[in-house]
Amino acid sequence: MGYVGESVVLPSDADPSWTLSSIRWSIYENFTNIAVLQSKTVIVDRVPLFRGRLELNTSSGHLTIKNVSSRDALKYRVELVDRILAQFSFLFRNDLVNQAYVYGTVFWIQGIV
Repeated sequence: MGYVGESVVLPSDADPSWTLSSIRWSIYENFTNIAVLQSKTVIVDRVPLFRGRLELNTSSGHLTIKNVSSRDALKYRVELVDRILAQFSFLFRNDLVNQAYVYGTVFWIQGIV
């Protein structure tokens, strides 16, 4: 959880023993990719709403959104691929409680593929 204007970390819940080869954070409703690690390349500035405000931790899969605003109160999805191809997907839900406060909860939506 975080306050408007602060940073918030969206946890990936990746197992610390994993070696992540692919990370894909997207907006759940329309699957717009907002942060991607693919072929050792990190892309975090594709979407104007988030430009200059995202940091992707390539070891943990966690996504940091800096300078949180009420427009960030969306549902987010992350897809992780371990080097041994054990793929996991789950959803981070970020609900706006009021104009100055953002609250989040993590829900699993899919297991090993």
